[in-house]
Amino acid sequence: MESNHYNSVSSAVLSKQTKLPLYVNEVFNQKQELEYRELLRQSKISLQDCDFLLEKRKQDIYTDKVFLDCFAFIRKYDFLPKGVLTDCFTKSLKFVYDLKQQEKKEQEKIEEERLRAEMEASENDWRSNSDATNSLKGDISKSWKRFLEIQKGVWLHHSMFSS
Repeated sequence: MESNHYNSVSSAVLSKQTKLPLYVNEVFNQKQELEYRELLRQSKISLQDCDFLLEKRKQDIYTDKVFLDCFAFIRKYDFLPKGVLTDCFTKSLKFVYDLKQQEKKEQEKIEEERLRAEMEASENDWRSNSDATNSLKGDISKSWKRFLEIQKGVWLHHSMFSS
């Protein structure tokens, strides 16, 4: 077997010996999940408790996957001092989550600006509709006055010739 300068087995050798074909892992995981769901179905617990346990199991599965990925990563670089790996992992983790938080803030800012623009547009529409209504009222008022003047003239004209 190969070994590095720390006198441990190389990760390449370990991964060749322990890797199962992907479909075997998939079938195994599906079988385990079905067995667990059947166990929950047969138990006498509430639906809320079942949901809680399934969610907890899902989180546990994610945790296990993270551990597996971390183990593979650590084994790949196990020739480096522990402090180097810890420092790199910590900095990478901080960078990724700071970036996610910054992107979230930018998305919130964009959404806030979009809402503000929609409100301003709505307010402008209301004002323009209000102005149009006032203009229309003025036009109707002018037309009504003109109609009354014409009617008055017709009445006067009619009264002058009818007597």
